Amino acid sequence: LQQQEEKMGIFGGIKHFIIGLFGGHLYSCDGPGFESTTCVKSSWRTWKTDRDLFDAQCAGNLVQWGDNSTVDSCGRLCIGCTYIRTCCDTSYPFTKFSTTYTTIGDEYTPKIKGLLPKNQEQSDKCYIYMMGSGQNIDIEAYYEYFLEDMASNNFCAAAVEYPESSFIEYVQADVVWKTESIFNPDFPTSAIHQIEKASEGACQCDHIVVHGFSQGGHIATLAANYNPNVDGVLLFSGQCQIGPIDRCNLLQKTQTLIPEDKIRNIFAQDDGILGCGIGDIIARSALHQNKLVTGQNCDDSDGVCDLNSCPSASSCDNDCTCTNFENSCLQNGGGYYAIKKSEYSNSWHEWFLEGSPKRIWSEALTTSKPFNIPNNLSWLRNTTLKSGLEEQESS
Repeated sequence: LQQQEEKMGIFGGIKHFIIGLFGGHLYSCDGPGFESTTCVKSSWRTWKTDRDLFDAQCAGNLVQWGDNSTVDSCGRLCIGCTYIRTCCDTSYPFTKFSTTYTTIGDEYTPKIKGLLPKNQEQSDKCYIYMMGSGQNIDIEAYYEYFLEDMASNNFCAAAVEYPESSFIEYVQADVVWKTESIFNPDFPTSAIHQIEKASEGACQCDHIVVHGFSQGGHIATLAANYNPNVDGVLLFSGQCQIGPIDRCNLLQKTQTLIPEDKIRNIFAQDDGILGCGIGDIIARSALHQNKLVTGQNCDDSDGVCDLNSCPSASSCDNDCTCTNFENSCLQNGGGYYAIKKSEYSNSWHEWFLEGSPKRIWSEALTTSKPFNIPNNLSWLRNTTLKSGLEEQESS
């Protein structure tokens, strides 16, 4: 094998040059604790979906997964394939675990990727994140920020995949079935039980906080209906209707058990997908949908919204573009914050992401405005704390 690799040295160098020329990247693995993995049999077409293979060669965490600058050809002959190495952070301070769960009906075994609590051996608090339609748990890496933040605060933190997650499948998606499969404590192979099992005793999900984006937000909204241990829900673009695909009757606050002060939605006023889409004359605006889901309305003294109408400020003639409305409605902890189109003209459905591969929007990590992501994760963690009244009642 060594002789073969030596013979292939020149070929591998030329191949890497060509890939660099057309792929636009130059391999780099420089940093404290960074080491190249051993070579993995993959291809330049499919390597991003082969994350599990690369993970198996990394005693830590893959660096900037999905970025072309962190993968390199090994220069070994492989007909119809490529041997590739990537960069591994061997000083990664978290302990990872992975497993699968089985959906009700035994049709699917979606993946779970998680982190154990960083600073303690056990935790009775679990954080669950669910991505949006079309996002792949093996390809995306942005959600690692959420997991690391929560694990640093001694939560068991996991990203949970759900089946039938493509854009096409969204049309007929059964979000109730997906929610039950993940959260129902009476279902022995639910995601919650599998997280506890895979953690080997480190995780006990007596207190659960749920975070979801887009369709993942639909599931998060319903989580408390199927698990009484759900204490808080954070939604990113967690509205309820795309054009004629209307789930607002299912997801409106009158149908969900999570208290109003324990559910929060951060969204773009001009979402473009769940409300305010191009040529969208059928769907409710993103603002209207949001008020239905959260049960809050700071634009009207009565605060009453229903499926047919939702009072807003009299000077707001177009919910998708107007400026004179109350975009911050977080008076009781729950509620919503709308990122105004006039302030962030490029904000849309994926307001918290930027770049390719997707990473967390840098401004959302440092802003003093209510869409600050670390502050929203902190709020979510604090939903597990009992109020003074609840403490008195339980004592």
